[in-house]
Amino acid sequence: MEVSCSSLDHQQVQNVDDNGKPKRTGPKMATFCAIAQYASLYGLTVGYTITAAISLRAALKAFCFHMKGHDAPCQYASNPYMIAMGILEVFLSQIPSFHELTWLSGLAAVMSIGYSAIGTALSFAKIVSEQSDEEGQLGGVSATTLFYLMCDCFGYAAFGNEAPGNMLTGFGFYEPFWLVALGNIFIVVHLVGAYQVFSQPIVGAVETLARRKFPESKLVMAEYPLKFGNKEFNINFLRIVWRTVFVAVATLLSMAFPFFNAILSLLRAIGFWPCTVFLPIQMHVVQKKIRRESIKWIGLQLLNLLCLLVAVAAAVSSIEGFSSALQTYKPFKTIG
Repeated sequence: MEVSCSSLDHQQVQNVDDNGKPKRTGPKMATFCAIAQYASLYGLTVGYTITAAISLRAALKAFCFHMKGHDAPCQYASNPYMIAMGILEVFLSQIPSFHELTWLSGLAAVMSIGYSAIGTALSFAKIVSEQSDEEGQLGGVSATTLFYLMCDCFGYAAFGNEAPGNMLTGFGFYEPFWLVALGNIFIVVHLVGAYQVFSQPIVGAVETLARRKFPESKLVMAEYPLKFGNKEFNINFLRIVWRTVFVAVATLLSMAFPFFNAILSLLRAIGFWPCTVFLPIQMHVVQKKIRRESIKWIGLQLLNLLCLLVAVAAAVSSIEGFSSALQTYKPFKTIG
């Protein structure tokens, strides 16, 4: 789990300088951690917009292939679906409190388990089918992780090195078409909710900062009641403008850079080691007063080095994927 940026303000990570005096580097590390985390979160909103459009296209293609045959030229543009996703997220983003989105995040979690189960079942069915032709025959996060792991393992067992990045959108399966389409709809619903979960920390941080800087501004502070049927909502000028701009920019980026998932992978690779490994280890060493060059200290540093190498490898892989995508890159023109 990534270390909380705010915790670094209170828990100063100390190093010792040449004179034996402690150096406090917490604020600088907190700033870097915050930038890395917020960049990753914003990148996720762009990536989710792209993936949602791909899944919507895949659902339509499942019906198209079923009706016209697997060789039919079932091609759909992504931009209309990205725009639709953006419009929906603009409305959802106006919900003022993150806690009011509990139902949405819960629904997203259920959808995640749903499409993972479908992918796992389809992969397992393909394995059984192939064997028949040839041979004649934890809850919460842990549960979700198990589903993802099973989906990956069965997917690789079914397709080997030819396994698509997403089995439900890469058309490793054509039938039953309705189940493939349903799995993709589950993905879309999951991403709609996940978009808000990951965007709320960013929009909330900016709005909190604005309220602190401009406590007397009506544009920032004033809430205006608005009735819609039997329900009453509060609208705020800052919230309307800022969150709409936030979603609009993310939507434009997704349309301009349909390979943004490669960029997102690079951002996450850059932020992984310092925020998830290096900083927590440094804080642990300081808190527990672990002596330098002790066995425990050496073990932690080896873990640190190993994770750094993994992060570098992930970054190199992301750059390679980014470079490959650029060769066929056409902004605002994604059809598949």
